[in-house]
Amino acid sequence: MIKIRSVSFILILLIAFGFLFIVFTMQMTSTPRFCGTCHIMEPYYRSWQTSSHRAVACVECHIPPGITSEFQKKYEALSMLVKYVTATYGTNPWTEIEDESCLKCHERRLLVGTELFQNVLFDHRVHLTEMKRGKKLRCTSCHSQIVQGSHIAVTESTCFICHFKDQKFNEASARCTLCHEIPDKVMTRSNLAFNHAEVKKYAMKCEWCHASVIRGDGIVLKERCYTCHNDPVRLNEFNNIERLHQAHVTEHKVECNQCHLEIIHKSDERLELAAPPCAKCHFESHSYQRDLYVGIAGKEVHPRPSIMYHAGVGCEGCHFLPSKKGAAVANANEISCMACHGASFRKIYFTWKNYLQDLMAQTEKVYTAALSKVNRNNEYMQEADANLKMVKQGIGIHNVEYSSDLLNETIELVNKALEQEGKQKSPLNPEKIPYDVPCWGCHLGIQKAKVTALGNDFSHKIHVFSNKTVCFECHNQHEPDKFKMPVTFKKEGCASCHHKTEKPDKCKRCHAGIKSPIMLGKDGIPAVLKFKAGTEFNHSMHIDDLGLNCFDCHGIKTADDAKMQLLVQKCKDCHE
Repeated sequence: MIKIRSVSFILILLIAFGFLFIVFTMQMTSTPRFCGTCHIMEPYYRSWQTSSHRAVACVECHIPPGITSEFQKKYEALSMLVKYVTATYGTNPWTEIEDESCLKCHERRLLVGTELFQNVLFDHRVHLTEMKRGKKLRCTSCHSQIVQGSHIAVTESTCFICHFKDQKFNEASARCTLCHEIPDKVMTRSNLAFNHAEVKKYAMKCEWCHASVIRGDGIVLKERCYTCHNDPVRLNEFNNIERLHQAHVTEHKVECNQCHLEIIHKSDERLELAAPPCAKCHFESHSYQRDLYVGIAGKEVHPRPSIMYHAGVGCEGCHFLPSKKGAAVANANEISCMACHGASFRKIYFTWKNYLQDLMAQTEKVYTAALSKVNRNNEYMQEADANLKMVKQGIGIHNVEYSSDLLNETIELVNKALEQEGKQKSPLNPEKIPYDVPCWGCHLGIQKAKVTALGNDFSHKIHVFSNKTVCFECHNQHEPDKFKMPVTFKKEGCASCHHKTEKPDKCKRCHAGIKSPIMLGKDGIPAVLKFKAGTEFNHSMHIDDLGLNCFDCHGIKTADDAKMQLLVQKCKDCHE
């Protein structure tokens, strides 16, 4: 009897000890530190330590609510421990987190409505409670561990596959305003200011400037199925798209990128801007246009990308008009400029066009004339031919500044070839851009245009290209939020230069009508002379009859003041 009691007591002790051991073991194995003891878990443990969830124990998320789930997950953990001890484990541990675990803390996420994540509008409710493109999503459809070091962070590549696969740009689930608000401030990129309020005003399309921000098609290659499956029955389900998404997205957590090729959505790669959609198949069809737009590949000229290339405008930004040829080729002309920049750019467009036509004609004339004197295979002539061909076949208006550089350099190269052969150089001198300012992006060609200023003919060629007068010495700069407002002269006007340097006999260029009698009003009467209001002052009498020049009576009082003033003391030399 005593023996039976002793055995029973020992059994009770063993059971109690076993129970306590199990409880103790469950508690110990539930700590994050224990999870991090296995080297295969170390990357996940470290990313958890630096994440926003670092105050939440691993089991709070990895074990769903309920005692059944507790024992099930502990059993799974025990099997992992056995594999670890027996060295039969894999190096890529797999787990799934149920929505119930997330919603223990984040249930309010379904109620808060739209929030801003990296400048993107997002609503959890519609993603978790509604079918998205026929698929039921889970929390971990978007939050995962794809990026090492970023624990349960938003997996942006998943967003891109859902929103952009098999969708036209800016339509349906790929519509830009689903995620992005139109900026209400002026954006500046590469010294080019743009106000997105113009998007609404001119009914502009996002793809005109941002067509290259989506790259990739997200297709699924059947070969990827073999990474996980080898059962022919399952492999035959490849085209059952609904069933595949039910199993891989809704029922289990499989990363989209494990099946789909990646779709990238970010600021466009510069060179891809200059590659039209046709270039996916016809690689070299637009190489001249591309190189000209990007501002590269010219001979003996520095790279000069188009200002529109800097701004992120792709081919579709201008080529959106129907082709007159009836082919599936989008056209572009002055209307393309006006669509974004307003009617005033029609004049700028034709200034560009006329300038390049004239410069091309002059350059071809110089080049053709030199061919009769110099061997075509001359190194300089070959480089000149390459530049000429780039502008001609690349269509110069794609990059007016770079085209100007190329054509002017072509003239110099021809002259070098002539000089090398001991021949007389061309009398036509290159007219290179004298200095770099943003103004050239729109106003190159102004040196050929007929312009009037303050009622007189004005030559930008003399002022800018000969005298190297910087634009801002005469003009106020554009205000970023008033980019289409006309440029106005500074209050000093021409006086800041001409009043200080011109000789008296040059005054009549601007003041041709000054010899006619001038009626002096009250504000024009020098007080010290006490002229009566209404007294006439006859410039003709003073200049022609008395032989005075302008500077006998007018001058600048101080070196810092460019305003030409009446020197009263001069008058008193003759008048009482």
